[in-house]
Amino acid sequence: MSALTREPSHVDAVVRNTGLAAAQVSATLALLELKGLVRNVGGMQYVRVREETASYEPGIEASATSAPPVTESETR
Repeated sequence: MSALTREPSHVDAVVRNTGLAAAQVSATLALLELKGLVRNVGGMQYVRVREETASYEPGIEASATSAPPVTESETR
């Protein structure tokens, strides 16, 4: 994440700046994109979308962080 800013960076520049293998950078960028932390803005250019706020914690259900369930009276 520290290799990216809100300005577009080409994937090759990220490889050079981090010293990581191209395959590792590509895989990491894909995962970060799925998490909504980076975005591919075209031409293999990536930008940071938002700051990393929370990490994945096993055992926490998705419903635990979603809105409360709708009651029957609210659906009428």
